[in-house]
Amino acid sequence: MLAIVIRRIPELILTFLLASILIFLLMHLAPGDPVQSALGAQAQPETVATMRHEYGLDRPLPIQYLAWLGGVARADLGRSILTREPVTTMLLDRAGPTAALALSSLVFFVVLSIPIGVVAARFRGRLPDRLAMVLTSLGLGIPNFLFGILLISWFSIRLGWLPISGYVSPLEDPVDAIRHLILPVITLTTFYVALTSRLVRASMIEVGRADFVRTARAKGLPERTVQNRHMFRVGLIPVVTSIAISAAYLLGGAIIVEEIFAIPGLGRLLFTAVTNRDFPLIQGIALVASLVFIVSSLIADLVIAWLDPRSRSE
Repeated sequence: MLAIVIRRIPELILTFLLASILIFLLMHLAPGDPVQSALGAQAQPETVATMRHEYGLDRPLPIQYLAWLGGVARADLGRSILTREPVTTMLLDRAGPTAALALSSLVFFVVLSIPIGVVAARFRGRLPDRLAMVLTSLGLGIPNFLFGILLISWFSIRLGWLPISGYVSPLEDPVDAIRHLILPVITLTTFYVALTSRLVRASMIEVGRADFVRTARAKGLPERTVQNRHMFRVGLIPVVTSIAISAAYLLGGAIIVEEIFAIPGLGRLLFTAVTNRDFPLIQGIALVASLVFIVSSLIADLVIAWLDPRSRSE
């Protein structure tokens, strides 16, 4: 495993650098002036020029990028144009709610989707399989913002079982924190549960046709043993990559979910930053999202190597 990590380090660094370049260029080449947006249309040209110089926006783009990248290496992502606060501090203040939402959602959709897919594959063409396909079709077809509103309408407003919005830290009150996370987690993961369940089903069905599975059945092994010892481990290999990608995309989905449920996380912070064209803050959040995607990819490679030793030599 350590050898895999060492081999991947140059690729991960290169990916991170390319992502940083793309993020930087997209922010700086976008139309409009973020300083003018922050100061307002009535700001004096001298004030705008002073603030642009303060943020280094009057320098050539390559110099700006190198200065920003040097700050990133020191965990300094610059300062917000709107609030003048350090971007790193703002991200750390908002990271807790988003991390709680994303990790809870990841655990929920993995724990739920894999058994659904396995059961659907085992009872292919029968009632459990048809029921799973109907439910996953609904999960893929309903937009998460609409589903979240429906959940609030039923379980918060009509039944009064769960809070409408807000966030409670698990360190303060674990039970109340879970109550506040139930609806956001279900809203955020419905699509991924449906998608991953279908992928698990398809993978298990495909593995079930493999020669080594037919050999195991020919030996007279019970079907439960064939599935648990022979099919399950191999069938999970393509699913792991999908889970890693979904884990990274959970941050993107958190933007909408955090707005719906008024969760003070990175999603709401990004929404505010985009609305006010606060590009240092947008760059910081986008860079963190890229880093999460890169780390998720590395973890997926390690899990695949554990599931399939043949991939370790590739």
